[in-house]
Amino acid sequence: MAPAGACPIPRERRGGVGCAEVPFAKGDFAYLRDSTKQANAAPRRQATAEGVHASYADTCTATVGHGMCRSREERWVESLSPAANTAAAHPNESGQFAMAIATLRQICKP
Repeated sequence: MAPAGACPIPRERRGGVGCAEVPFAKGDFAYLRDSTKQANAAPRRQATAEGVHASYADTCTATVGHGMCRSREERWVESLSPAANTAAAHPNESGQFAMAIATLRQICKP
């Protein structure tokens, strides 16, 4: 469900609420998911375009299972009520570390 290269968006649940800390309206999930996919499609296309010598690091897969609706201890992507020294809907320290490892693995591919 999560698009490549981005942070996972909470799954839509019945009634349109993902979790207590991410109270999106019913239609917001599809909009956010589709917008994130579109935002990530451009750099992926560019990295794989003919004649371009670049690669694309999928940082999303690294964060799956650690999204906004997880407990503070488990989440790598902050909710709309972030912990101190973090930004809402952005990777926290653990998420940044996981994304860095995913990027490093892509860079170091043979």
